[in-house]
Amino acid sequence: MTDDRQAELSRLLETANAELARAEHAIRAFAEEGPDGFIRWGFAQCEVIEARLALLGAPSMPPQPDRPPVPGEESVDSLFDLARHVARTLVLAAEQADDPADKFACLDAARYAGRLREALR
Repeated sequence: MTDDRQAELSRLLETANAELARAEHAIRAFAEEGPDGFIRWGFAQCEVIEARLALLGAPSMPPQPDRPPVPGEESVDSLFDLARHVARTLVLAAEQADDPADKFACLDAARYAGRLREALR
């Protein structure tokens, strides 16, 4: 893999992880809003965490700084769109990856992003 392709793959992984972190932050906030929040948001929270954990298995994933995500004005619809975008980004990253571990991590994380979309319905 050329240096440019490797840099692009790392950028895609970093972007996907940042978007998943933003979704995780928003879902956690939604879950804490009411007494039954975890019942409503628990599955979505699990899927977004699993997606982020799957990305950790990608050798091309750059080290992530320990900082909170940039909060946004999230809604269920925006999280649904974000999950779709992340899944597409990760499939694209898998197509660009040469390393089987990168491919697997990207596709596994994309699967969880798809499941996140289902949990948000």
